[in-house]
Amino acid sequence: MMAALFVAILAAVFLTSEASAQSAYSYTVHGSVVFARAGERTPMVGSDQVKLTSVGAQAMYSVGEFFRQRYIEITDSQNPADAPIYGLSNLMDYNQVYALSPDDQYAQASALAFMQAMYPPFDLDNSTSLSIDSTSITSDNHYIQYPLGGYQYPSIASITPSDPMAIFIAGDNNCVNYVLSGTQYWNSQDAMVTTADTTELYTNIGEMMLEGIFPRSSWTYRQAYSIWEYVSYQYAHNRTAYDLLTSGGSPSGALSQLRWLADQAQWAQNGDLTATYRSSGPAIRAIAGRTFASQVLRNLYVNIATKGAFNKFSLFVGDYQPLVSLFSLLNLGDLNENFYGMPEPGSVAVFELFSYDVNGSNPEYPNIEDLQIQFFFRNGTDGSADNGDYTSHPMFGRGPSQTVMYWTDFLAEMGQIELGNTQEWCDVCGASAVFCAFFNEAIDGSPYGGSSSPDSSGSGSGGHGGVSPAVGGVIGAVVTLAVAGLLFAIAVLFGGMRVHRVRKGSKSDLAGGGFKGSDKLASDADLSIKKNAAPVAGATVEHEAQKGHERVGSWELKEAGAQREGERHLGAPPAAAATRPSFEDDHDHDDGVNPFGEAVKADERV
Repeated sequence: MMAALFVAILAAVFLTSEASAQSAYSYTVHGSVVFARAGERTPMVGSDQVKLTSVGAQAMYSVGEFFRQRYIEITDSQNPADAPIYGLSNLMDYNQVYALSPDDQYAQASALAFMQAMYPPFDLDNSTSLSIDSTSITSDNHYIQYPLGGYQYPSIASITPSDPMAIFIAGDNNCVNYVLSGTQYWNSQDAMVTTADTTELYTNIGEMMLEGIFPRSSWTYRQAYSIWEYVSYQYAHNRTAYDLLTSGGSPSGALSQLRWLADQAQWAQNGDLTATYRSSGPAIRAIAGRTFASQVLRNLYVNIATKGAFNKFSLFVGDYQPLVSLFSLLNLGDLNENFYGMPEPGSVAVFELFSYDVNGSNPEYPNIEDLQIQFFFRNGTDGSADNGDYTSHPMFGRGPSQTVMYWTDFLAEMGQIELGNTQEWCDVCGASAVFCAFFNEAIDGSPYGGSSSPDSSGSGSGGHGGVSPAVGGVIGAVVTLAVAGLLFAIAVLFGGMRVHRVRKGSKSDLAGGGFKGSDKLASDADLSIKKNAAPVAGATVEHEAQKGHERVGSWELKEAGAQREGERHLGAPPAAAATRPSFEDDHDHDDGVNPFGEAVKADERV
C-alpha cells in the first residue's frame, strides 16, 4: 500500500513539474507555408467565363482575416488559435511575405482577396501602430497616404503554364505521363464497374440538368468531377436547379452521391501512389503534391538560412489536385478518412516552422536541432475568421498524438517524396512543355535527360541526330525573323523606303501651365492639398497626392532586389533563388520622347 502511494506521489510531482515546464515556454512561429485552394469559381463547363464568384471572394477574404489574427493581430495571448510569427510586420513587407498563383483569373483574384484581408488598408489617423512606412514620409515631414484609405499593394507572382515555376503549384499540368496513367484507371475493372453501376444516376441527372451542357455520351462516371462541379454550382446559385435537386423527382441523395463519386475519381487520379506509367516511376499520379512539397522545403529553407529575415509567410494558391496528392503522400487518410475527399474551396494546408522559447522574451533564432514542424488543415470556411476546424494532424503515418516533428526528421521524410528539379519533372512526366526543350536536348543535339529513348536505328526525338519539335520550332522562328529582316533591308536599299519620326515640336506637353498647358483657363484651380495633424512627431498626413512631389523608380522592385541579394549572401542553393521568379523588366521611356505621340510613319519614295 505504502509503495503504491509513494509511486502515485512521484507521478503527481512529475506531472506537475512537466506542466510547469511547458507553461514556461511559448510557441513561437518563425515561418509558415500555406497552400490555399482558390475560392468558389464558375464551372469550367457551362460558363461564359471562368472567374471567382463573390461567394468565393468573401471566403478567401475571411481566410486572410483568420491568418492576420493568428500571425499578426494577437487579441488574446491565451487563445490557442493565436500564434504570432516572430518579427512579422503588421504592414506589408515584401522581404517577409511571398505569394504565388497561376494566371487564371479565379486563382489570381483568390490570392488578392486573401492578401487584402491579411494586410488591410493602413490609415495613419485611425491606426494605433507604432510603425509606419518610412517611404511615405517626404523630406518636409509630410506623410503621403496611399489611395483608397491607405490601401496596401500586395506583390503576387502570377505565372503562366509555360513558366518553369508553374510545376510547383500545378505539377499535373502538361505532365503527359500523369494523364496517361490516369487513362489506365478509366480502363481498370474498378472504374468500369463503377461506371456501369452509376449509369442510371448520371442519366437521371443529365435529363434534369445537363441537356445542352454536356454531350449525352459524357453523362457518365468518367466525367464525375466536371458534372459535380456544374451541378453543385447550379444548386448553390440557381433556384430552379435547387428545386429540381430537392424535389421528389430527383434521385434520393443525388447531390451527395455525385460528390462521393467525384471524390473517388479524383483520389484515384491524384492520390494513388502505386500507379506508374512506363518509366515514370511510382507516385506519378501524385506529381502535383511532390512538386509542391519541394516548395515547402525551399521556402522554409530560405527562412532558416536567413535566420527568419525572409519568407516568414509564403502563400500558394491553386486548385485541389496538389492538396489531394499531398494528403496521400503524407499518409493523412490512415487516421482520418475525410482526407480521401477533395478539400472545399477556400481550404488551406499549412506547414508551421516553430520553436519553444523560454518565457517568450525576444527569442533569438533557434538552432536547427531546436526547430520543429506542425501540419495544419482547415477545410473550407463558413465565412467567418474564427478558428473553425484549423487542426494539426500527424504526418507520415505517425500516431494521433505525434503531430509535432523536428525539422531534421521532417526534412528527411519530405526528401523522400519531393520533386523539385525541373529537369527531373520533364523526364518523369515525358513533358512537352516549352521549357523542357532546354533540358531534353543538349546544344550539340545529343540527348540530355529526355524520357523518350531512341529506337534501334538511332532516329526519333531522342536520337543523336534528331531535333525535338520544341527546338525545331525555335529554329524555325529564328529563320523566319532572319528572312523578314533580309527582305526589309532589300526594300531600304533598292526600293527607296525610308523611316523617320514625325515631331510636332520640341516643347513639352507639360510646359506652360501644367497638364492643360496654354489651354488652362482662369477658372481652373490648382490641386488643393488637405493637411491633417498626424500622431507622428513632426509629420503631416496628406491623404491626397501632393503637388510637386513625384515618386521616382519602383520601391517594390528595390525591396525585392534586396531580398534576392540577401539570399545570395547567405549562401542559399540555386533552388532557393527560384522562389522569386524573374519577369520582364520594366523599361522607362527615353527622356524627351512623348510615349503618347503619333506613331512612326513610313515615307516611301521612288
